[in-house]
Parts: sequence; C-alpha cells; structure tokens
Amino acid sequence: MNAIFVESHNNYMAKSATDDMSWTPSLDKRIYKLLTYIYGGVCVCSKNTYALLPNKMKSDPNRLFIVAQRDGENNLIELDKRYHNA
Repeated sequence: MNAIFVESHNNYMAKSATDDMSWTPSLDKRIYKLLTYIYGGVCVCSKNTYALLPNKMKSDPNRLFIVAQRDGENNLIELDKRYHNA
C-alpha cells in the first residue's frame, strides 16, 4: 500500500480522537484530494479521516474508501494482502 501522512509542526499526527485536522494547510488537503482522485481505486483510512471526508468524495464512483481497523479482516496487514495497490 501507498501511504499519505500529515504531520503538524509540533510533530503530531493527530491531536486527539476528535481532531478535525484544521491545523493542516489547505494545500495538504488539495494534494490528498488530487492524489486519491488521480489514482482512484481503493483508499484505506482511519474512521476519523473517513468521517471528515466530504460526501462528494465518499460517493465518487472512482474511489472506494475502506476504514482500517486494528484487528479483524480490515487490519492493515489483511488489507494490504487484498488491496496491495491501495
């Protein structure tokens, strides 16, 4: 799988479970939108990221968003086996 990460200036990936990522620059959000649009296909993300995605992006027929889980069939290891190019 390919990965896109955003890190804050003070080295946080996210501040808390309710983080809305308002601290990320708008350019980062545009790059994420562009990369997932160009490559389409399967996009694996956290439940928090999924909740923050615009409905238009979630309903795009060229993208399938899967929420990763720590355990079970949607853990990162299993998702990588099923969707190696996600």
